Amino acid sequence: RGLVCDGAALLTGNYGGYRRPRDPIFGLSWVTGPHPRTVIGRTASGRLLLVVCDGRQPDWSVGLPLRDAVRVMRHLGAVDAMALDGGGSSTLVVNGQVVNSPSDGAERPVSDALLLIAR
Repeated sequence: RGLVCDGAALLTGNYGGYRRPRDPIFGLSWVTGPHPRTVIGRTASGRLLLVVCDGRQPDWSVGLPLRDAVRVMRHLGAVDAMALDGGGSSTLVVNGQVVNSPSDGAERPVSDALLLIAR
């Protein structure tokens, strides 16, 4: 789901469509609570931003509510941004090395990945 579009925050009173009518607690926990986050964005010049915030580790990082993820992306200059999967699957690997501190304690096996390959 989108967090920022054309520089404007999309996370408003209805949480940018993240509310689940049959599960009202979802918005109060996953959306407004601090969690590990993975967010991708684009600046006006076309620069790609990939941000991973650790979480669920009180001595290191508790994570971000989505509203703060919006603030981070706008601060970094994102004119468009969206949240990708978060939680224990928020892992950033650079040149084959995990460079963050995943909340599961290690890289979680997942079926999907976003790969950025420089040519």
